[in-house]
Amino acid sequence: MLLLLYCTSAVRRPCNGCVGGLFQDLEDRLVYLVGDVLVSSAFLSYMGPFLASYRETLVYDTWIGQLKKFQIPVSDEFEFCQFMVNPTRVRDWNIQGLPSDGFSTENGVIVTRGRRWSLMIDPQCQALKWVKNMEGPQVTRSRSRRPL
Repeated sequence: MLLLLYCTSAVRRPCNGCVGGLFQDLEDRLVYLVGDVLVSSAFLSYMGPFLASYRETLVYDTWIGQLKKFQIPVSDEFEFCQFMVNPTRVRDWNIQGLPSDGFSTENGVIVTRGRRWSLMIDPQCQALKWVKNMEGPQVTRSRSRRPL
């Protein structure tokens, strides 16, 4: 099968530099794959209960610092959400009721990509609305039977 790409210009002509640039970008990212996967999997596993400021400190100051200390290549501009989820999926989540801030997006990735059950403390019912819109009518809400 022949794949012919076109540049985005007024005149439609075969793209000469686009494919080479795409492959170069992929090669550049591949170098950092091991470190990015390591940080992403740690983030997904451990960051659920923490605030955004602590998440940022732990990722950039501690984890990435340690990876660089042990000479494991990791992206300088590492972004958990960009690495783990497609921007169109995030836009769908926002349409379904997930707030558009970075912290909520990180939590959305943790809920959808994690293997463990997520505990959502949700006083404003934003997460409940989002999950109901995303999953449909089979979602139920449980409440504690005993006062805490």
